[in-house]
Amino acid sequence: MLAGLRDRDHVLAIATGKSRAGLERAAAQYGSAAFVRRLALRRPMRSTSPDMLCELMEELGTDAANTLMIGDTVHDLQMAASAGVQAVAVSHGAHPRGDLVALAPLPAWRTSTS
Repeated sequence: MLAGLRDRDHVLAIATGKSRAGLERAAAQYGSAAFVRRLALRRPMRSTSPDMLCELMEELGTDAANTLMIGDTVHDLQMAASAGVQAVAVSHGAHPRGDLVALAPLPAWRTSTS
């Protein structure tokens, strides 16, 4: 999926509160580092603060209308909403699927393959 998005000229970035070591470990595990243009490792004051996502959009020269947040926690979806960005939820993260669905991610992505 990441290769397909990159090949269609989508800019991929990771905004996370993880440490650099945690992010590098996850990227190596899933092979995603080769597809990502920017890694944002800032910790916002609140996990739902839009600051990290807004700074990343500004740095990449895009806006909320052209951004999609993919998240696996309610905090991710709340951050996207705070930034005015549409979101997709993946239900294999830390929070229960029902909690994610309650935050109204894009409908086509409300199901999980797990």
